[in-house]
Amino acid sequence: MKKIAAFGAVLTIFLVTFASASTFSVVLGKDVNVPEGTNIFYWSGANTTINAPSSFKIGSSSVNISILAFDNEGGSVGTGDTLLLTAIVLVSGKPTSFPWAIITTNEEAAVVQKQAFMGTPVYITNTVGGADLNNIFVVTKQQLSVSRHGNSVTVDFNPTSTITLKFPNTPWWPKAPSPIPNLLYPLVLPAFHLTVEKYGGSIHAEQSRTFTTTTITGYPPIVLSGYTIASETMGFYADATFTCPSWSAPVNEQTASNAMVTMHGINTIIPP
Repeated sequence: MKKIAAFGAVLTIFLVTFASASTFSVVLGKDVNVPEGTNIFYWSGANTTINAPSSFKIGSSSVNISILAFDNEGGSVGTGDTLLLTAIVLVSGKPTSFPWAIITTNEEAAVVQKQAFMGTPVYITNTVGGADLNNIFVVTKQQLSVSRHGNSVTVDFNPTSTITLKFPNTPWWPKAPSPIPNLLYPLVLPAFHLTVEKYGGSIHAEQSRTFTTTTITGYPPIVLSGYTIASETMGFYADATFTCPSWSAPVNEQTASNAMVTMHGINTIIPP
C-alpha cells in the first residue's frame, strides 16, 4: 500500500488554481452579490489526491489526480452524486492544478458545471483541429455512488463503458512539447473504491474563484466563462484509502493522511 500526500486536500476541487493559465478575483462566499441564474449545491462528501499510473506522463512529469466526491443533497439542481477531478503536476517544483473532468449522475448539474467550467480542460469548444474537448460524463446511480455514514465517506465507481479522460493542447499544460497533437494524453479511468474517514480536527472554509479570460505569451487568449464559484465547507481532516484493481502496483492501492471529510458544503455557481 503506497502512502501519498494530497495537494490542497482542505480545499474543494471547485477552487483549484490554474497557475499561469488564468487569474481569479477572491471574495468570501457569503459576500457575493447573487444575480439571476445562480445555482446552489448543498452537499456532503470527501476529497483526496491519488497518483496516476507511471505510464501516464506529460513529458517527464508524473501526474496526481485530486478527487472531490460528493453527494448533492439538494439545491437548485436536485440531487445526485458527482466526481470532480483535477490534474496536478509539478511545475518548477510547485504543484500546479488544472480542472480536468466531471462525472455525475445528475444531468442538470452537468449542464450547470459545463457552463461554469467552459474554456478549462473540463470543456473546450473549437480546440486546435476544430474538435470539442468534453470531459463531462453523465452516468447512472449504479455506476457512481457517494455516501456518507457519520464521519466516513465511501465512493464506488463502476463504469459500464470506457471513461477516457483527455487533456487539451498547450498552453493548459506548462512546458508541454510544442507543437503537440490535439487532445493528447488520454487516461482511461477504471473502476475504483475510495474510503475517507475522519481522524483529526475540524475545518471551516469560505472561498471563491472567478474564471476570467487571460492571455499567455505566444498563444491566443484563453476565454473562460466569467462564472464565480463560491464555496463554504465544514468538515474534518481524514485518512483516505484508494483501491483500483485495474491499475498495477504501487498505484492500485494507496493511502493519504491529509484528506478531508466534508459534513456540510454549500457551493454557489454565479453567472457573470
